[in-house]
Order: sequence, then C-alpha cells, then structure tokens
Amino acid sequence: GILMIFKGTIASIDEETNTARIIPDDTPQKTFPGIVIPDNLRERIRRGTRVIFAYFTDGEGIILSRMDGENNG
Repeated sequence: GILMIFKGTIASIDEETNTARIIPDDTPQKTFPGIVIPDNLRERIRRGTRVIFAYFTDGEGIILSRMDGENNG
C-alpha cells in the first residue's frame, strides 16, 4: 500500500490493543483509528499529545514520534 505521513493529535487511546485514534492536522473532520503505539511511546503519550504518524492505504498505521521530539523517558 501507499505510505502517507501525517501530523495529528491523539483523540483517544485503547489500552487493550495499544492503539490510538488520531485527528490529522490537515483534515480535522476525519480520524484515523487503530494506529499502533510503539513500546517506547506507550508511557509518553495521552489524549491531546501531538504526534507524527505513518498510515498505509490498507488501514494500518504506526506513531513515529511525538511532535516535540520527547520520545524517550
């Protein structure tokens, strides 16, 4: 699938699946559900945190970084 990189804000976190629903900066009326939260960011993000994330056209995605760069404890 095609890879797209977005900036956005965490709308909610599903602790059971370690995924987030993210509102992209450029289209706030849309959300991206089920975006994987990497292990190193699980304790570093919460609702409202701004992030950079990758999204594939097959519906899978992963958070790459916090926008402020504070990715490690």
